[in-house]
Amino acid sequence: MPLPKFFKTTKTQSSPKKFYITLFFSEDLVQAALWYLAGSQIVIAQQSALYQFRNDQDCLLKTDEALQELGPESENVTQTVFAFDSDWATQAGVAAEKKPLLQKLSKELTLKPLGFVLVEEALHHFLLNQDQFVSALVLYLRAHRLVIGLLKQGKWLGTKEVGRSANLVADVEEGLARAINLLPRKTADRFPAQILLTTLTLADKKLQEHQQQLLTQDWSEKAKFLQTPIIESLPTKELFTALVYQSGQAVMQDQGPSKLSAQQAKAQSSPKPTQASSFGVPVKSTTFPSVDKQQVQPASKSTEPQMMTKIKKTSKLAVWWQKLRKRLGSWKKTHHAAVLLGVGSGLLALLILALGWSWFGRSAEVILELKKRSVSKEVAVTIDPDRSSSDLENLILSAQLVSKEKTGQKTMETTGVEQVGEPAKGKVVLFNKTDQVKKFASGTVLKKGDLEFTLDQEVTVASASVKENTSGDGETKDYGQAEVSITAQEIGAESNLAKDTELTIENFANDTYAASIKDDLSGGASREVQVVSAADRQQLLADLTKELVEAAEEEFAQESGQDNQHFIPIGQVEQVEVEFDAETDDEAETLTLDLTVTVAAAAYTAGDLQPLVEQVLASEIPQGYQLTDQDPQILSSPQQSSSEDQQINLVVNVSAQAVPQIELSTWQEQLAGQSLSAARTWLDDQDRLAGFELKLKPFLAKVLFKKLPQSDKINLIIKDN
Repeated sequence: MPLPKFFKTTKTQSSPKKFYITLFFSEDLVQAALWYLAGSQIVIAQQSALYQFRNDQDCLLKTDEALQELGPESENVTQTVFAFDSDWATQAGVAAEKKPLLQKLSKELTLKPLGFVLVEEALHHFLLNQDQFVSALVLYLRAHRLVIGLLKQGKWLGTKEVGRSANLVADVEEGLARAINLLPRKTADRFPAQILLTTLTLADKKLQEHQQQLLTQDWSEKAKFLQTPIIESLPTKELFTALVYQSGQAVMQDQGPSKLSAQQAKAQSSPKPTQASSFGVPVKSTTFPSVDKQQVQPASKSTEPQMMTKIKKTSKLAVWWQKLRKRLGSWKKTHHAAVLLGVGSGLLALLILALGWSWFGRSAEVILELKKRSVSKEVAVTIDPDRSSSDLENLILSAQLVSKEKTGQKTMETTGVEQVGEPAKGKVVLFNKTDQVKKFASGTVLKKGDLEFTLDQEVTVASASVKENTSGDGETKDYGQAEVSITAQEIGAESNLAKDTELTIENFANDTYAASIKDDLSGGASREVQVVSAADRQQLLADLTKELVEAAEEEFAQESGQDNQHFIPIGQVEQVEVEFDAETDDEAETLTLDLTVTVAAAAYTAGDLQPLVEQVLASEIPQGYQLTDQDPQILSSPQQSSSEDQQINLVVNVSAQAVPQIELSTWQEQLAGQSLSAARTWLDDQDRLAGFELKLKPFLAKVLFKKLPQSDKINLIIKDN
C-alpha cells in the first residue's frame, strides 16, 4: 500500500532549512529521523536504524547513537517531536512511568520537546488519506504485543491488544475474539473484509512471511467476517514515513498562524481552541523541561492533523533572562565594535581550544565479548590416592579419598500377605476292629479328604471282642473304642466338621481301625493380614540408600570449588548401620528403616586438573581458540576399583570453555581512524565476537569528529564473563 505524495524528493531550498527531529519509542526500541519543512512539504533528510535498549540508562545511550546517525545537519537541532505506541500515553498525557525517562532524555541530550504523536493516530490518518470511508482491521505488530485496530467507514472504533507468541495465527485469533466487542450492534458483529498488516519493528521480509502465514488460513471460518478478507501489508519504511509526516503536520499546525495573511489573521482573531484527538493527548506543562519558545496560537480548521502538544508558559527565570538581554542590548549599542571584537575573539579562542582538546585528547574504549565454544571428550581416568602428582601421559590423577556420612529414616507400606487364625478342635471315637490292642501315639494323623487332624495325646484302644447271641443264632463282634481329642493341622473354618463324620487313620484300612467325630468340631477360623516380606526390606534398604547417596553427592557438588577443592563421587558406598523396626513375616502395615551410610569421593584441586584437561582436550580445541581460565568441569561414573592398591577407575567426560585468540594490536590498527559507523560495521562482521561496546571520549570528539583515534589510543578490553 503506497504512501500518498506528501514528501518532496528534491532538496533544493531557496531559504535556510529549519530541521526537526522525530524520536520513535516502542517497548524497548528507539529510532530517529531528521526532517524539515519545505513550504507545505515535509522532507526526510536522514533516518537511523532501529536500536534496542535494556533499561533507562541504555535507552539514553542507544538514543544518542540513533541521533548520531542523523549526520552533521542534526548536531544543532533540538526541537523534537516524540512518537509513541499507545501504552506510552494516557488521556492525561505521557504515562507517569515514562515521564522520568523522557525528562532525562530531554536534559541529557539537549532536546526541546514540542509534544508527541501516537502510531495509531498516524496510521489512522494515513488510511484516511487513502480512503476517507475506509473500513479495515489493522494488525500492528510490536516486538512483544499485537495491536488490533478497527476502522469502520473512516471512524476509528478502538483497539485491543494481546501478547505476541511464536504462533501468529493463534495470536490473531485471540485478538479477534477480543475485538468483537468493538463492533457496533448495527454491523451484526461482522468484521470488514480487509486486513492490513504492518509493523515498525520487523524487517519487510519477516512481515511478508507473516502475511503469507495469515493467507493460508480460512478467516471466514475462524472469525465473523462479511466475506473472506483481503490481507495486505504496509512495509515498515512506509509506516515510519507516515509517522514522521504526522510529526511534521503537527508542527505545521503549531506554526500555521504565523504564516497567515493579514486578512486571514483578522478573520481568525478569535479562533476556537484546538482539541486533541482520541489518540494524541497533550503533554502537560510539567512533563518536560522549559522550552525556549513563546506560546503559539491554535491552527486553523484546515490544518490536519491536529498538534499534539501545549508549549510550556514562560517561567520567571525566562522573564528575568529576557530583561537581562534587553539591558545588555542597550549597553551593546554604545559599545558595539568592542563587544563584537572581544566576544568574537574569546569565542574563537574557546573554539580552538575545544577543537584541539577534542582532537588530540580523544580516545576510544572497545569492550569485546568473545564468542565461547564448549569442548569436551570422554576418557578413562584413574584416581590414585597414593600418588603425590598426576601422570598426564597415562591419565592418572593424583587425588585424596574423602567420605561423607549420611543418616536418614524412611517408612514404606508393607506388601506381604499372610493367613492367620485358629484350627478346629474336638473329640473323636477311635474304633479297633482287630483282635489286638492298638496304641496310637500323639500326633497320629486322621484324614477327611484333604483335611488332616492330629491326636492331641497318646491313646490305647482295646481289641474287638466276639460274643454268641443269646438266641443261639450267631455271634456279635464288639469293636474296641476310645475317645481322644484332635486338632486340625490347618487354620480355617473348613475344618469345623459335623458330628459322626468318619475319618481314616493314617494309612490303615477302614476294616482295621477307624474314627468318628463325637461332637461337632469348632473353633476353626482364618483371615488375611499385612506382614513384612523379604522384598519389602530389600526395597526399603535400596531406596533409602539411594536417597542418602544422592544427598551426599549433592553436598559434594555444592562444596566443590570451595577452598580450591573439587570432588568426584566414585560410587563407593558403605552401609554402616541398618535397623528395621520389624522382621520378615511380622504382622505390620508399615516398615521403617534407620540407615547410616558413608559415601566416598575423590578430592582434587583445580591446579591438579588443569594440566590433565589440557592434555585430554588438546586435540579437541578448534584452531585459533584457547581454553579459558575458568575451572573445567568433569562428569564421571565409576567403572571399577582395585582393593589392592586403592586405585579407582572412572569414565570421565571432561569439558571446558574455549575462546578465540585475538591479536589486539592488529585489531587496534584495523580500527584506527575509522568512523564510528564503519568501526561498528567491522566489529559486527567479526564472527569471533558475541557482542561489543564502543565508546569514544570525550563527548565533543564523538559529536564533532565521530572518528576513532590512532591505534595507541584505542583500548581493547576483553569482557570477562
